Amino acid sequence: MISTGSRSRPVTEDHASLEVRDLPERWRRRPGPNPPALEVRIDGSGVHVVRLVVTRQPFGGFRAWFTCPSCGARRGRLLISRCKLACRGCLGTCYRSQRRRRRAVVELIEEGKR
Repeated sequence: MISTGSRSRPVTEDHASLEVRDLPERWRRRPGPNPPALEVRIDGSGVHVVRLVVTRQPFGGFRAWFTCPSCGARRGRLLISRCKLACRGCLGTCYRSQRRRRRAVVELIEEGKR
């Protein structure tokens, strides 16, 4: 059964976030063997260390990523939820548009039962 009420997954857009594109340009374009790390302070949970990884792009240039503190995956955005810093996969969130589609599917199923 598909749930659409309060028990459904939290929405990504409702969380505060830390995004790579908001970092200074010099941090995002700095390739090297020792990528910089950020110390993020979250009220109530102390300091979280987030590593930056820089990858080479196929047609030149570089792109920076955060390394998720929970799973180690490369991500462009990390979310803050209940004093935890992680990617949306680790937090189990979905986008608001995904929730709308799910509700539309449920409505279609219910209409077919009538």
